[in-house]
Amino acid sequence: MIPVMCQSEHCNRVNWLPFESLGWYAFYFQSSDYDKHRIRIARSGEDIKKKNHKVICELCGEETFVFTMKKHSALKFHEISKKHNENIPMVKPGQMRLPGEEETPVPIPGSALPSKPDFLDIESEYRIEKVYSKLIDEINTCYEYEAYSSTLVMLRKLTENLLIDILRFKYEPSGQYEFYYDDDKKQFLPLSILVTNFESILSDFSKMGITKDHIGIIKGLRKTGNKSAHSIIDLIDGKRINSFKNNANQAVIILIRIIGIIKGIMDQDGKLVKKLRK
Repeated sequence: MIPVMCQSEHCNRVNWLPFESLGWYAFYFQSSDYDKHRIRIARSGEDIKKKNHKVICELCGEETFVFTMKKHSALKFHEISKKHNENIPMVKPGQMRLPGEEETPVPIPGSALPSKPDFLDIESEYRIEKVYSKLIDEINTCYEYEAYSSTLVMLRKLTENLLIDILRFKYEPSGQYEFYYDDDKKQFLPLSILVTNFESILSDFSKMGITKDHIGIIKGLRKTGNKSAHSIIDLIDGKRINSFKNNANQAVIILIRIIGIIKGIMDQDGKLVKKLRK
């Protein structure tokens, strides 16, 4: 739920816009300003992707327009607004609420965007699957709000899912489920075994750019994720989480690339060759 303050001059009621996605930002403004902002975005030449919403105030009936955007687009839209000396009210992901929590404190309009970039810097079109995109959004949201242990636990989950999908593409057609699935326990294999099984067939994917160095990175991230999940002593601070950032991006990007190539979505260089359905 997104809190949207009525933009009428004589009304300050907070209305709530239903919204289910993670990691999005919301900008809201008077309905009369809609065309102005739309034209500015078009003329800027920036790749700004947005969704449009309209909220009608329950008290006075005034219409308020809302743009929702991922962080990449939100940063660009914020810069365009600053150039025109405008401070458009904004709601960050952590300020949104679940249904039933609408009475919690409302964020102050116009609060500044965070200055630090995402933990996983992967554009939406290169995430290739909705499930990967949602996990990446969740990782970046944890990082933005300094939940660093949660960031690493979610990174471990993403890595695990990517490896399962690669092994599934490799072995499912021949019915060799034992390389990624424990039929006796009716569950996927532990990440440590998934990494070992993937390493054993690494040469099959060498043309896609993956090397033994990537395997070493993945093993290191697995150990770090395990510590974050199970140890209450090994707490992660900002300096340490940033030391993992480069390796995390390398690992996730190469695993997504392999899946993209297998599915015919990407070429060997990781460039999109097939438009994804939204």
